[in-house]
Amino acid sequence: MLGAVELVNQALAKLGQAQRLTTLDSPDAAAVLASTVLDGARRDEIRRIAPHFARATATLAATVGTENSAGWWYAFPADLIRLLRVEPIGEASAWAVEGRGVRVPGDGQGVVIYYVRDVPDPAHWDPSFANLMATRLAWELAPALTQSDQTLAKLARELEDARQAAAQADAHEGLPVPAVIMSEVVAARYLGV
Repeated sequence: MLGAVELVNQALAKLGQAQRLTTLDSPDAAAVLASTVLDGARRDEIRRIAPHFARATATLAATVGTENSAGWWYAFPADLIRLLRVEPIGEASAWAVEGRGVRVPGDGQGVVIYYVRDVPDPAHWDPSFANLMATRLAWELAPALTQSDQTLAKLARELEDARQAAAQADAHEGLPVPAVIMSEVVAARYLGV
């Protein structure tokens, strides 16, 4: 199973570094840098492409509000990094994001949200997203570890290619296979039946 250390080692391999880390807690420059950028880079890439493995749905109950207020306030889940859609339950149709939640006028029956969540464990990632993250880490680490503008430019191109590959792979997940319905005439024409 892919873990954070293996991910960083893949990034170091992309940089042509011979060293291999056994832990991210070591005082090694690569481990310190990787520990610093890994969480932010992961959240940025998940937010950017919204992969299927990070999509979630939640039904929220009202936590703040009264009948006479501007509406009921629903707190977002702690792992939310991008809101995709809000569907109030009941007759309310208007809503507004306020801080780390959403305010909905009406009777306070609840709200269903569709969102992109943070998935910190690389074992739950799609392989194309793991490759994207290894490339992103290599790009983040390159200035400090290689001091090479050519390497940085090469990795920038690879990063865009990895983003496109991850988005394309994710776009094909979960699509239903279309059923072919043939009439007797079409079956006779193409299948000789």
